[in-house]
Amino acid sequence: MINFKKLDSSYEDQALGLLKENNLPSEDFDLSQFHVIGALDDGRLQAIAALEIYGPNALLRSVAVNADKHKNGLGTNLIHEMIKESEKLNLSKLFILTETAEGFFTRLGFEITDREQVPTPVKQSKEFQHLCPASAVCMSLSL
Repeated sequence: MINFKKLDSSYEDQALGLLKENNLPSEDFDLSQFHVIGALDDGRLQAIAALEIYGPNALLRSVAVNADKHKNGLGTNLIHEMIKESEKLNLSKLFILTETAEGFFTRLGFEITDREQVPTPVKQSKEFQHLCPASAVCMSLSL
């Protein structure tokens, strides 16, 4: 049975493994700096998503699902969990950069967003500046 919980540093190795398995940036991933939710099945991390918070906005990043769990709704449930968590944190807007999951995030209510409309603090994140290529699609979701 899958349980969602905020992760602490004891999950660092498993989280980094999921990011690498999904070919996602991990150089600046830091469980102590980001708000990270994990999907656990019998103590094993099956999926993660992180919020990099900038005032009322956040960059949703590091969304990764174990390959064995693809296509079974876990990613959708994880994003719904992150949206609930974002509302609890009183965030007003989520931003994401994606190269491969535009359709997935569109189905969840995210809309393509011009990078010029992204608040400056979010645009100054390492993800926007260095880790994601300019070809990545920028999307946002108002909460």
